[in-house]
Parts: sequence; C-alpha cells; structure tokens
Amino acid sequence: MIDIEALGLERPEAGGLLINGKTVSASVLAEVADGARALAARGVKPGLAVVLVGEDPASQVYVRSKGKAAETCGFHSLQHTLPATTSEAVLLSLVQKLNADPAIHGILIDRKSTRLNSSHT
Repeated sequence: MIDIEALGLERPEAGGLLINGKTVSASVLAEVADGARALAARGVKPGLAVVLVGEDPASQVYVRSKGKAAETCGFHSLQHTLPATTSEAVLLSLVQKLNADPAIHGILIDRKSTRLNSSHT
C-alpha cells in the first residue's frame, strides 16, 4: 500500500490525486540509495552505463541528469557518447561489451533517430 501522505500526495476535494514530484523523487532516490548501500555492504557497487547517440540538447541534459542521479545514489556511472550516424552494428557491439562488464548492471540508451543507420559498420 502506498503511503500517500509520506510521498507528498494529496487527494483534493475534486477526487483527483495531487502529486508533489520533488517529494516523490526524493523518496525514490533515497530508497535506491539505501538499496545501493545494501549491495555495497555485500561487495557489489551497482553500475550504470548511459549511451547517448546523437547530439540532441534535451537528450544530453537527460542523460547527464541520470548519470548524476546514479552517482548520488552511490552507483558507478559512465557515459558513452556516439555520433548520430552510428551504425546499428557499432551500437550493438558497445552494448555487448557493456553486458560483459561485471561492473555494469544496467544500460540506458538514448537516441532520437527513429532508425539506426545499418549501412555503416
């Protein structure tokens, strides 16, 4: 059961649910940080790799914020930035490399193009 008040949520008279995003975000980040500390106590430091394909300014901000949040929670975080012309083969190769890295437990990929360029290798 979600504790509505603890998360800064309110039920206005109209019957909807008012969400305090900053309070909810802080609560989620604190819970993730607690989990990261518990893993660290067992000798595991969570790792997040973020891969940005292209130079979209909004994506750059998004990816940077996810990396900072991961570090704030106690994660190992690294970023790979690839050009928008990156081929599917190159991106998949990087993902395979990251999957094989024991320090990486999650991979976030942000790309704005609707199709990867499969003609470049």
